[in-house]
Amino acid sequence: MIKKLKIKFILTNMVLITVVLCICFGILYFNSQKELERNSMAALRDIAHSKHDVIGGLFDNNNHHSKYPHLSTYILDIDIRTNKCYIDGFGDSENLTEENIEYINALINSVKAYGKNEGLLKEYKMRFYCENTNFGKRIVLVDNQYEDDSLKQLLLSFLISGSIAFVAFLIISVIVANIAIKPVEKSIKQQQQLISDVSHELKTPISIIATNTDLVLSHSTSIVEDEQQWLFYIKDETVRMTELVNTMLYLAKSDESESKPNLCSFNLTNAVYEIGLPFESFCFEKDKNFNIDAEQDVYIKGDETSVKQLLVILLDNAVKHSNEQAKINLSLEIKNDKAILSVFNTGEPIPKECIPHLFERFYRVDTARSRENGGSGLGLAIAKRIIEYNEASISVLSNEKNGTLFTCTFKLDKSKKKGPSDSNFYNADLT
Repeated sequence: MIKKLKIKFILTNMVLITVVLCICFGILYFNSQKELERNSMAALRDIAHSKHDVIGGLFDNNNHHSKYPHLSTYILDIDIRTNKCYIDGFGDSENLTEENIEYINALINSVKAYGKNEGLLKEYKMRFYCENTNFGKRIVLVDNQYEDDSLKQLLLSFLISGSIAFVAFLIISVIVANIAIKPVEKSIKQQQQLISDVSHELKTPISIIATNTDLVLSHSTSIVEDEQQWLFYIKDETVRMTELVNTMLYLAKSDESESKPNLCSFNLTNAVYEIGLPFESFCFEKDKNFNIDAEQDVYIKGDETSVKQLLVILLDNAVKHSNEQAKINLSLEIKNDKAILSVFNTGEPIPKECIPHLFERFYRVDTARSRENGGSGLGLAIAKRIIEYNEASISVLSNEKNGTLFTCTFKLDKSKKKGPSDSNFYNADLT
C-alpha cells in the first residue's frame, strides 16, 4: 500500500511538472518564433530603404547584407517603364539565364498572389517585403533558413534542458515522496500495531470472561452465592475492559481534536496536595515512604482537570513500579519562571533503550509485571497527550543508583508571580 501510494505520488508530481515544463517551453518557443519573425521583417524594411552593394546575390553565395551578416537577403527592383528587373541594384534580366529568369518570375508572381506587402512564401522558404518606388516596385526577400535553424537549435536546447530538468525533478520527487510518505507510513504502522495491541489486550479478559461464564453455566443447579468467585472474576475483567475502551476513546478523541486548548490559571499547589495526599495512606499500606514537597501558591496556565489526571497517572505509575520500602516523592518548585513538577521513585531502573518508547501506546518495559499490576500500557501515552494539550513538556531520567524521575515543566502564570520560596525539595542526582 505504501509503495503504491509513493508511486502514485511520484507519477502525479511528474505529470504536473511535465505539463508545467511543456507550457513554459511552449511559451518561450512561441515568443522566440515571433521575435525572430519581427527581427526579420524589421531587417527587410531597413534594407528596402538602404543602399545595397551586392551584385547578383540571389544566385551566388555573396548575398549577406553588410548590416545583417546573419541573414541571406535579396532585392528585386522592377522598373515598370522599361519592364526590367534589377537584382540587388545591378544588372537586369538580360544578363540572367532562362532558369534564373523563370525563378525570379515565379517569385514575383508568388508575391503578387500573396496579396499583401509582406509575408512568408512557404514554398520558397522566404520572407518578403515590397513597397512602391518612383520607378516601380521594390521587393526585398530574406531566406527563412536562419529562423528555422535558430528554432531548431532552441528546440534542441529545450529538449536537452527539459530532459535534465525532468531527471532532476524525478530525483527530487522521489526524495520528497520518501519524506512525505514517512508520516503516513508511520501512522499506518501505528494503526496496525494499535489494532494488534488492542486485540491482544482484549483477548485475555474475554477469555477469562468466557471461561468463568462456562463454569457458572456448568453448575446449573447452583445458586448465585455458590458462584460468586467466578462472577467476581467476570466483573473484574469487565471493569478492566471498560477502562481500556474508555482510555482508547479518550485517545481517539484527543487525536481528532483540532481546537486550541483553553488554558486557564489555577493553583497547581492545591492540585498537588489534593491528588497526592490520598496516596499517602495507600503507600503506607504498601510499606512505602511517600513524601510531598510543594512550594506554596504556584499558579500555572493549563487545564486543571487534565493536570490532575496527569498527577494520578504519574503517581500510580511510581507506586506500581517502585520496590519494597521504596521512596516516592512528589515535588513542585519554581525555576527559571517555570513550574517544575516532579515524581520520583526508587526501584528497578528503566533501560535506556526503553525510555524513547515509554510514551507509546501499549508499550511496557516489563510486560509480565505490568499485567500483574493491571497496567494496559496506555497511562503514559495519555500523560504525554495531556502534556501536549497543556503546552508543557515532560522528561524522564532513570538509573540504578538514583531511581526514576519524571519531570513536567509548565508555563507559570506570571500575573500571580511571587517571591522565591525557602522550601526544601527532594533533589535526586540523576546525572
